[in-house]
Amino acid sequence: MIIGEFSKGLSKRNMQENPKVGFLIMNMARQLWRGRALWKDARTEGPEYEMYNDKPMYRYNSYFGINTVHYLDLVEAGFQESLPLHAIIPASILTKLVRNRFKTARQGNRSQLLVRRAVQTTGYAQIRFFPQ
Repeated sequence: MIIGEFSKGLSKRNMQENPKVGFLIMNMARQLWRGRALWKDARTEGPEYEMYNDKPMYRYNSYFGINTVHYLDLVEAGFQESLPLHAIIPASILTKLVRNRFKTARQGNRSQLLVRRAVQTTGYAQIRFFPQ
């Protein structure tokens, strides 16, 4: 498995420091695949590097071409899944409600109580938002 790096950041460096990688691939039809891999190597030249940079998306873009290709060994790949919109939509509504309550609620225990009540009434598992 290969990954093209077109911008510098911490994620690729973190892969090198901790080579156990989890990934999710999603296409435009919102189908997704999850898996695990082990980071093995990074190169700034070679056939994969040239293949990435010859793609029409990168060929004429001098600012965002691929600068490094990362190589990973595939450990596990899951089956095709659909994006779980039935879980994402209620979670995003809950997030908006809780965020709005924080704006109007006073600081302290009342804020924590509001979050806990919102989580409990929606049927989601209890999550520890705040240290005890």
